[in-house]
Amino acid sequence: FPVTISVVFDFGHGLLAAHERHICESGKFVAVNAQCNAGNYGFNPVTNYRNAHLICVDEPEARFATQMREHSIETVITKLRDYSSSHTKVIVTKGRYGCAYQDSEVSGTVPPFAVGGVDSMGAGDAFLAVAGPLMAAGLPLEAAAFVGNVAGAIKVSILGHQRHVEREELLKTVDALLT
Repeated sequence: FPVTISVVFDFGHGLLAAHERHICESGKFVAVNAQCNAGNYGFNPVTNYRNAHLICVDEPEARFATQMREHSIETVITKLRDYSSSHTKVIVTKGRYGCAYQDSEVSGTVPPFAVGGVDSMGAGDAFLAVAGPLMAAGLPLEAAAFVGNVAGAIKVSILGHQRHVEREELLKTVDALLT
């Protein structure tokens, strides 16, 4: 079956083996987050995905995938892009420090928007769930990183999964930050 857009959240529990990753990567636009956690013992680097259009991971996951503990985040991102195809764009989320992004034409950072925050669970997922489809629709990398950061900031104000980041809330916050 033809896949147009794939937004892949690989939590490293063994569900996505090589065959499933191949199917996920066959889309017209593929956004990937591969998480490292105690449950997958470090065997789930995002570098398992070589044909992603967008890689979006947090800083520890980026450093794990590249084995670059002490290098600048810009160097880590460049190394992640080296593992992938030439069209790959990378966003590395840095929690309270915002995010960094890079592709073959542009690189930069987006500042954090969260003030305080009660729970970081799901913030990276909210980031990619918003930024991936926006990029697939043609939004530039830096703009998608900005809106993704807003989604992550909203999510950290929500305890657990009591509610989702709502579309209107996201749009109003983006509008407020841009005016």
